[in-house]
Amino acid sequence: MRHSTLKKIFIKEMWNTVTNKFCRLNQEFFSHLKFELGQLRFAVSRTKDMEDRLIELEAMQKVLLEGTEAYDKLQTDVITAKESLTKILRSEDVKATLLDMVGRNELNRSLLTLLDENIANAQKVDQKQAAAYMEKVRAAVLKYMTVST
Repeated sequence: MRHSTLKKIFIKEMWNTVTNKFCRLNQEFFSHLKFELGQLRFAVSRTKDMEDRLIELEAMQKVLLEGTEAYDKLQTDVITAKESLTKILRSEDVKATLLDMVGRNELNRSLLTLLDENIANAQKVDQKQAAAYMEKVRAAVLKYMTVST
């Protein structure tokens, strides 16, 4: 197996595992975690094991909170990128749509990434015309992103 294939498999598996786990983290989980942290922090007498557990749980809480925030932001970015791409591809006047989107600050890296994925998929299934059109759209998006930043 080539390195690039292994890398893709690893990233996909890791991403599926991470997203699957983050989806399960809810307010009930974090409330339970806070409760356990509170019990450990305010214990009358603490053992070395309790101190170690407290440190582990505090670190885990920090990582999970940051991870869920990043995951939520990523999900929002993906949804926004899909909506933006749909808006662009359905537009009769792509240039005017892009200018409108620049004014609303709707052009971003997530949109470029989604365009890249769609271009690659179109090329993979030999849809040359669709790939070429999306490459033109991508170039225009990149141009307007560069101008607006």
